[in-house]
Parts: sequence; structure tokens; C-alpha cells
Amino acid sequence: MLFAHVILFGNVHRSTFLIRIRISIYRTCTVSGFAFSSVAFAIVKSNAVLEGQSALLVAFLLFCYQTCDGTDGKQARNTKSGSPIGEIVDHGVDALVTSWYAAVIMSVTSTTFSEEYGFWFLTLAQCAFVASQLTLLHIGKQFIGQFDSQEGQVFVQGLCLLSGFGLRSYLWDDVLGRELFTLGGHPWEGRDVILSAAILQMGRSVLAYGYDIVSFYSSNKAIAKGKAAKKIESVRSFAYQATQLCIFVLLSRACYHRLEQWQWFFLSSFAIADLSNRVLVSRVVCVPTPWFTKCFGIMILAAFVGNDIKNVSGWVWVAAMAASHTGYLITRLRLFATALEIRLFSIPH
Repeated sequence: MLFAHVILFGNVHRSTFLIRIRISIYRTCTVSGFAFSSVAFAIVKSNAVLEGQSALLVAFLLFCYQTCDGTDGKQARNTKSGSPIGEIVDHGVDALVTSWYAAVIMSVTSTTFSEEYGFWFLTLAQCAFVASQLTLLHIGKQFIGQFDSQEGQVFVQGLCLLSGFGLRSYLWDDVLGRELFTLGGHPWEGRDVILSAAILQMGRSVLAYGYDIVSFYSSNKAIAKGKAAKKIESVRSFAYQATQLCIFVLLSRACYHRLEQWQWFFLSSFAIADLSNRVLVSRVVCVPTPWFTKCFGIMILAAFVGNDIKNVSGWVWVAAMAASHTGYLITRLRLFATALEIRLFSIPH
């Protein structure tokens, strides 16, 4: 552990007050990983197509993020220093970085979020992340799927390396850019097939997670009816949560047409982080997941109003979403009182 000690000397009650602020190594890894991934995302956002030294730097930063992300949990378990606050920080970082990775893939493949591929790739990746968390909430075991997230991160880093060494243009444009067939009057190239396959795979993952949860409740009738001891979740609550994901997709689609590209990107990223963190809070403190959240209300306003208000940018909806989610987490901190890392000690003379 790393300790920062601040000693305050005073004469009140002839005591010396010692405030100890403990900074956990694993939490430092989590924050550092988020910093690495955010810098990588900033580089991607500032470059229309990721290539050259920028691509190599992004590959290195993503490798650093993956290392930190794979280390923090093991470090917390080995040192027995884990806490619900640390878990929710790590979970929130992973939710946002899921969108960051989608942006990296879109840049490497010369695809933008203004295309249909961009919308469905990001949206289904976000839904797959939440659906994976729902398996942990309902079944007690997180299902990742055949294509592990770690393998996916290595694959993205490989794409960045190819782009950095100048091979992206040859493979993506010259080899995969050739027309393969025509379907419905639209010419399909090799890269269209690859992007469509990736999107279908993520959609299949979401359905597979839902099927696993329903199968679990089907084989446990008492749990399905909510009769098991301390079991607040049921097949009915999963139906509500699945409906929430469907509502999110519909609202995200509406905002996609009403906002600018990056406004929609950040709005949906914060919204999915809010939904997934509510799933985590429900699992940690054993409270039911809410049916309607503020994030849906903000998305509804953004879908109806968009950028139509004079002198008001669409970024106001992004700011409102971020503020709403931050406020939700702060008000829930009292539920994690046992994990507070600031303690006050009185040492008598």
C-alpha cells in the first residue's frame, strides 16, 4: 500500500489528530488505465484516419490500458484491499472504454459513426457490455462469450500496429476493398462483409447472454419466481432490464439523427455507463434495478429537441447526462460506507 500521511498538531483536548488517506495500488492501476485509454481516444478523435506514428502510439497506450485493467483486480484480491467503491470505479471505466475501443476500430477501418456500420457497431458493443453484466447479476457468473474481451483488445492493438507500419491501406483498401458480389443493387466489398460479420457477432452475443439468463431461471423454478432467500432478481426483473436495453437502442437511434456525430457518441457512452453501473449497484447492495432512470429522460429530451434551441448546443445534453450519472454515484456512496478510505484517529499525549 501507498500511504499519504498528513499530521496536524493542535492543543484541542491535548490531542494530535492524524488523517490517513490510503491510496490503493489497484485503484491507481484503474485510474492510470483510464488515462491511457482516454489519451488514445483523444488521438483517434483528432485524426480522421489512424495511421503512422499516431497509430503506433495508440497501440502502445491500449496495451498499457489492457495491462492495468488486467492487473487491478488481481492486485486487489491478492492484497485483500478490494472495495465496492473500487469495483464501481473499475466498472465505470470499462463501460466508457468500450466506446473508446469502438472509436479506435472505426478509425482504423476508415469508417465513421455517420455511417450505419458506425451506429450499429457502437450500440451493439454497448449492449453486449451491459448484457454481460446482467449474467453476473442474475446467474452469479459473468459470461464473456467465445471471443474474450482480452483477445478483442489484442486484435485492436494488432490493427493499430498494421496501420502504423503502413499495411492498413494495402490490406483494407486494396485487398478487402475489392467488390465481391452485389446484393439488392448494392455492391458488397470484402470490408463490408467483415464489418457486417462483426456487428452480427455482437448482436448474437447479446441474444446469447439473454438466452443463458432465461435458461438459468427455467432450470430453477423457485428462483425464477423470486422465492429464493435474499434473491431480489427474477425472470420478470430481467424482462424489465431487457426492455431497458431495447429502449436505449431506440432512443440512441433517435438521438443519432438529431445530434451531431460526437454529441451522440458521448451521450450514448455516458448513458450506457449509467445503466451498467446501476446493475452493479443492484448486485453489490442488493436493491432492485430501477425501471425508469434519468438517463432515459435526458435522451428523450435530446431526441425531441436536439440542436433546435437557439444559442444552446447539443453538448448540453451530454453535460446533463454526465452530471446525472455523477450525481447518482455520489448519492450512492453512503451505501459503501465500509469502503471509505479517509479515517480520523485521535492520539492522546
